[in-house]
Amino acid sequence: MVQNESFFESHDGTRLFLYRWAPAVPSKAVLHIVHGMAEHALRYKRLAEKLTAAGIEVWAADQRGHGKTADLNVNKPDKGGLLGHCGDGSSFELVTKDIHAINTEIKKNANVPLFLLGHSWGSFLVHII
Repeated sequence: MVQNESFFESHDGTRLFLYRWAPAVPSKAVLHIVHGMAEHALRYKRLAEKLTAAGIEVWAADQRGHGKTADLNVNKPDKGGLLGHCGDGSSFELVTKDIHAINTEIKKNANVPLFLLGHSWGSFLVHII
């Protein structure tokens, strides 16, 4: 498994911290994981190890106000720079737009099926995508 860490610029210019775990063989599918409230994407590394061993690529971002995305935007509270605060306005809408933007990026980079998994708070977010 190869772990890549990068920044993804979303629809409003907010930079999200993004993990990508790739299998050693060509991918059969991609799974986009959306984490729960008060957690972070790296929590899913063990799951990514199992999935990449089965030939599935995994993408997961630290949502606004969470993990390294909050650290990255620390001086920008309107962009999710405060822990637990997803930004000004409708934070639910902002985060769902982020998820949609990441899905669009995955589709540009992969010619395999895309699956979406939301855990806890993430399940509410992906329900409307």
